[in-house]
Amino acid sequence: MGKKNAGLYVLLAFLLIFYSFYPPFFNSIYSGVCSAASYSSYGGHGDSTAAQSFSNLQGLMGSLPSVPSGTNLQSLKSKYLAAKAKSAKKAHRKKKSSKTVIPQKKISPLLLKLSKIEKVYRRLYPFVKPLKQFGYKYFIGKTIKTTMVGAVGNSYVVGPGDSLNIYVSGSPAEVLGIPGVINNIKVNREGFINIPYIGTIYVWNKTLGEIKDLINAKFSQRFKNVSVSVSVNKLRQFMVYVSGFVRNPGPILANGTMSVMDALILAGGVSREGSLRNILITVKTKSGTYVRRIDLYDLLLKGIPVNSYLSAGEVIYASPIGRTAAVYGSVKRPAIYEIRSDTTNAQLIYSMAGGPQFFSHKKSVKIIKLVNGKFKTLTVNLNSEKFLNQNAKNGEIIVLNNLYSALKNTVYVFGKVSYPGIYSVKTTPDLKDLIKKIGIMFDTNLNYAQIVRKYERRIIKFSPKEALEGKFNIKLKSGDKIVFYPKWIRKPVEISGDYIKTPVFVSYNKGLTLLKALGNVSFTIPPKNLKAYVFAGNHYYTSLKKYGRVVKVVFLHNLFNHQTPKNNVVLLPGESVLIKKINPTELVSSVTILGQVSRPGVYRLKKGMRLYDLIIKAGGYTSAAYPKALVFIRRSVKRIQSIQLNEAIMDIQNNMSAVPVTGIGTATEQSLAYQSVITQEKQYIASLKTVGLQGLGRIALKIPNRLRYLKYSRENIKLRSGDFIFIPPKPDFVLVMGSVFNQIAIPYIPGKTVGWYLNQAGGAKANADAGQAYLIQADGRAVSAAQMSSFWSFMGIGPNFYDMPVKPGDAIAFPPKFQAPILWMPLIKDVTQIIFNSIATVAMVRYL
Repeated sequence: MGKKNAGLYVLLAFLLIFYSFYPPFFNSIYSGVCSAASYSSYGGHGDSTAAQSFSNLQGLMGSLPSVPSGTNLQSLKSKYLAAKAKSAKKAHRKKKSSKTVIPQKKISPLLLKLSKIEKVYRRLYPFVKPLKQFGYKYFIGKTIKTTMVGAVGNSYVVGPGDSLNIYVSGSPAEVLGIPGVINNIKVNREGFINIPYIGTIYVWNKTLGEIKDLINAKFSQRFKNVSVSVSVNKLRQFMVYVSGFVRNPGPILANGTMSVMDALILAGGVSREGSLRNILITVKTKSGTYVRRIDLYDLLLKGIPVNSYLSAGEVIYASPIGRTAAVYGSVKRPAIYEIRSDTTNAQLIYSMAGGPQFFSHKKSVKIIKLVNGKFKTLTVNLNSEKFLNQNAKNGEIIVLNNLYSALKNTVYVFGKVSYPGIYSVKTTPDLKDLIKKIGIMFDTNLNYAQIVRKYERRIIKFSPKEALEGKFNIKLKSGDKIVFYPKWIRKPVEISGDYIKTPVFVSYNKGLTLLKALGNVSFTIPPKNLKAYVFAGNHYYTSLKKYGRVVKVVFLHNLFNHQTPKNNVVLLPGESVLIKKINPTELVSSVTILGQVSRPGVYRLKKGMRLYDLIIKAGGYTSAAYPKALVFIRRSVKRIQSIQLNEAIMDIQNNMSAVPVTGIGTATEQSLAYQSVITQEKQYIASLKTVGLQGLGRIALKIPNRLRYLKYSRENIKLRSGDFIFIPPKPDFVLVMGSVFNQIAIPYIPGKTVGWYLNQAGGAKANADAGQAYLIQADGRAVSAAQMSSFWSFMGIGPNFYDMPVKPGDAIAFPPKFQAPILWMPLIKDVTQIIFNSIATVAMVRYL
């Protein structure tokens, strides 16, 4: 380093230090140096020296590019100034960004919870409250508790893996030693169960109720007076698979009581990207693959249960969501709905969204829809049939505005009052004045109502009853909504009339029938003399003319005895029932036919109607009918037989009491023994009478097996009012009763005789009067042993009573010997035969 340049380097070092504290000053110095260098170059002196000095300065600064010898300093200056300006601009931006915070757009926490579809609708229309997709809230917070043991109903479908308990009760079960409970009867892989004493039964895919009937029928074929009930001991388990748009897809361990809804809940429910209207259930069987579809809108909108129970190996698939449309504003259920291609605007607004509120502005309905790739807003009239019949479009939004949105100094009354609507605060300043004007109805809930105070964002609860009594009052404010609730969810059915103790209102439930409604009524005269008028609408009058339109007239006698849909009408909410007395000219003669006919019941008796005509009217015989055992009971015959029987029994009892003891013997022991026998016989006859009176009135008819033969036979008797006809199925038993060791119904075996069945019942007792035994045939006729007794039968050559063949439904009776004078024996025989015949009739009707 030379002395010549030493001072320059010191100066440059000083300038460098000063630059760090005050850059503008250095910039002025730099400009001067550049000017000096430029000047020297123009003068032709010191050019290389100045360039070398500038290059050395640049090396010390470390920020400028190297300057080779011979470089034009003016050009270098321009480049340096441009680089400096760019650096200063960048520094300024960096300094500004370090001090200024750019505000970020806040995202609502509620918006973060919205689905993609809900966010799209949110952007299309600025809802005050974001619309949610309808129906998906159903699955939130739901849990299913699965169990292997528990009570199941008769609709439960039994399958392999289930275990049943069978409960047997009745006298034959006790006699034969059948256990009262047969536990743990398992359904094998082929669907069979094996029951002791009965055998194997196929139960796969049968309901528990059907299995009960089937087992009862099997037991009844072998034993009489047996009652059987069945319950599920252990439920089967199997796997089903849930896939598609659900929150937790995968296999689920299920049992036979679980439905498709249970499986969806266990899978976390359908996600909002999935369809509620297209749930597919696929099952593979030996005959092929079957797919069925479930629409959950039937459950959510219409209340129709989805009764689709699960079976092993089923796959439940939630399809992706289809088309959607939204309804917003003054409707009862604003939401985003999944629609089909054929869903109309009327169905969307009324069926899905619940319809408009009464305060809706129906002439100014906005529709936001996509037209040629752009969203447009249209205004339509809600009453326009053209608009209502149009198909709803995918992505469409229907907005119903309020009529009262701009009204001031008003309150709004909703609910169960006579005059809902808008009221002025100036003329109705408080609640007391308001209640006087709105008209409280008989079915208004007087214990609870609400004031929704809009601007204070609170709800004031009050009792209309206390407000009416002056115990509660409050000043009303503009914008208040006063809501009154009904006493019942739906309008009740009113039942009134002159022949019921107290008029009643019956709470309405879906499917309420007239018979069920009348179960709450107490009549002042027998119902058979009454009729019911069913009126449309809810009226509280007692005058027949003021009721309005008559829907139906039902005679209560027909209703209680013949519960067909024609008589047992299904009532609607708000209908009225008026009970009136039947006029003498309206009394209807009727006959009853039950048993094995296609349409059993009570029928109106027409003039000249015969037995054949009634059977034809009832649809004819069923395939199981046994006409030979037809039971025909006539009220007049029953009344006459009852009087005769009572008088005969009274005569026997009185005459037995009047027998002089001395006529029999003088010994005290003999007298006491005889009196004891007489007492026992009187008690026996009295007990037989109690049972036998129920079957009196039977007319024995020999009915041909084929119905067409009955029309022209003498058995086709003319009917009378009150006649009772019972056509049983072919009996599979023979009844043995009287003085035998075991009174029992024995299964019928073709070809067996009276003697054989007597042996099955243990034989006759010592006090049995074998000579007066008789066979009561299924048609009601009797053949006695006395009729068949003769010299030849005694010698074993002629026909014998005990060798008589027995037919199904026959009854064998062995009356006891009575210790009575010979004079009374014919009377006693007649009485016992009538009673035993009545018992056989009762057995035929009751047990078949």
